[in-house]
Amino acid sequence: IAASFAAGGWGGDTCGSIRNPASQNNLVGLRPTKGLSSIDGILPLSHTQDVGGPLARTVRDLAIALDATIGPDPADPATRALEGRPLPSFGDALNDNSLRGARIGILSVLFGDAPEEAAVAALIRSTIGRMIALGADTVSVDVPDFQELIAGSSVIDHEFKWDLLDYMAGVSDAPVRSLQEMLDLGLIHEALVPGMLRRNLPEARDTEAYRAALAKRAPLRDAVVAAMNAQRVDALVYPTLRTPPALVGE
Repeated sequence: IAASFAAGGWGGDTCGSIRNPASQNNLVGLRPTKGLSSIDGILPLSHTQDVGGPLARTVRDLAIALDATIGPDPADPATRALEGRPLPSFGDALNDNSLRGARIGILSVLFGDAPEEAAVAALIRSTIGRMIALGADTVSVDVPDFQELIAGSSVIDHEFKWDLLDYMAGVSDAPVRSLQEMLDLGLIHEALVPGMLRRNLPEARDTEAYRAALAKRAPLRDAVVAAMNAQRVDALVYPTLRTPPALVGE
């Protein structure tokens, strides 16, 4: 997409796999609201966190791509969130004047203050200046206890082993059936082995650690929504990644 071989494409985002490559390759990428688009068929990392969404070179191309994929799907229970609601048209909603009167919250805690983060922070603040020029108001937003709330809220380590088992069970000619098999056969890159060994540790789908991680998610969401409501902001702005992309070999 970045090389203009395609106008748009789709990725799976569990904890940044749409947004991170978009930010490092001069693209726009969207992690949609869970349930807006079906994840049926996507190789899972975590069914709780997985979403599918578009990447493109322009916001208009991204909206067209998103509109092509949204809607309910019986194969993905999360899309029941759309039942009884008219489907939005993101392409039709694009408006050159849409930032006029918008209130943008700057989530300063995620900007970082290390020397290697300064270039990206300056770029984001320049972009915020462009938003102001287009009519937006801005305000700093603080989410109380944000770092404490977000710590331990990921469920990838608890779900991946089991989600992969379920996925492979539905592939009739799959060359492997489990994460354990992939590890035993040496099919995983050495850089990823430690993380995959950790994800292979759970001995049951439902564990106390898994329930604890799931329980952290609602308070985190509630705190972010409460902070946005308190400051009456439409969106939050922060760097997707804090440091510039590394060149191959660095």
